[in-house]
Amino acid sequence: MTEIKLPTIASVTCEGCGVCCMVVRTPPFCVIWDGDQPTPIDQSEESLAEVQYALAVPANMRKELSKHSVFEVLQDEAPCTWFDMATRKCKHYDLRPPICRDFEMGSRFCLEHRERFGIRDR
Repeated sequence: MTEIKLPTIASVTCEGCGVCCMVVRTPPFCVIWDGDQPTPIDQSEESLAEVQYALAVPANMRKELSKHSVFEVLQDEAPCTWFDMATRKCKHYDLRPPICRDFEMGSRFCLEHRERFGIRDR
């Protein structure tokens, strides 16, 4: 019997990557800022939960976040201020917004950005 060699598929890992953090400027909390206080965009469970995540951010950090709307953050490509370029990790990982928590490793968006920034599978 002849052995058939199947191609190996490299696993996608976040280790040493961070391309999802290279295009968002500041952490994209999807809230409306009233000063440095987050308020929900609507009364949906998701919006109310988003406020809770934003409230977990220390007040001095919320002040900086409140300067930008989520729409600006997602339109103006620049590395997230919380992204450490040396370690390629989030400086405040435990405080990251839901969109960062829900980002799907290996998704089409992930793979397209990995290609764009020259990050190869390990």
